[in-house]
Amino acid sequence: MNKRNIYLFICITIVIIIITLIAVFILTKKDQEEPLNNSDTVRQEEPLDEEEENDERGWALLRSYSSDELKIIAENGKFADVNGLEVEGTLAEATSVFSYGATREINVFLPYSRQYTISDANGRTELNFMLEYNEIILSAEVSNGESVTFAKDGSVLLKMNTSAFKIMQIVDGRAPWHTITVMGENANEVSMLSAGDGFLLTSDNLKNITIIGAGELILRDDKMVFVGVRLIFSTDKDTVVIKIEGNTIAAYIDADDSGVFDTRIGISEEADIDV
Repeated sequence: MNKRNIYLFICITIVIIIITLIAVFILTKKDQEEPLNNSDTVRQEEPLDEEEENDERGWALLRSYSSDELKIIAENGKFADVNGLEVEGTLAEATSVFSYGATREINVFLPYSRQYTISDANGRTELNFMLEYNEIILSAEVSNGESVTFAKDGSVLLKMNTSAFKIMQIVDGRAPWHTITVMGENANEVSMLSAGDGFLLTSDNLKNITIIGAGELILRDDKMVFVGVRLIFSTDKDTVVIKIEGNTIAAYIDADDSGVFDTRIGISEEADIDV
């Protein structure tokens, strides 16, 4: 081996030794650092408590178009009174008021909960509320009501006194009908419970019920309309199963009280829905 190769071998050996010493120093220093405590290492594996769950999922936005003073009850029984711009209690984070001519809108941000029951704090019976969850928007209008209950699975419960009603359920991206609207009259209680590809509609008066499905927005005859369907039915039964079947909406009853809703009493027809 000539002198040049020996010199090169020595230089390479020295470089390897230096790199090894640096690596050992870094690893030794890291080992000497104080380890994380249990709360830091386990925290992500623990279930979120109620406050953290709200931060993770966001807030539900309640809009009132009928009442300046609201009573809001969560399913845990806690409540908040909303008076103008002031919010009392533990449920509401913030509120704001907007006026559009004669229409006055109050917005209340509520912690994410499975359901809320809303009523007018002063007993006003004309109610018009909307609750926006992350996945779904629900609204209800009643002419002579007591309370409206919204649940984040899309279910709605109305308590009224011989009242006309309108329930709307909006799910962005749901095909073919992103919006389902249910309308009726002269009812004291109505429940719309989500079930599979449809819902269970229960009331003490299911006569002259109109259900509308709205889909794509198009221009027809110089007018913007939703492509949709309309179903109208009446029954003496107190429960009807509403099914979304392809591009149609159908209503079924349990005609022989066997527990099976297999008798169809109506199917939708195509209709343009005004914007």
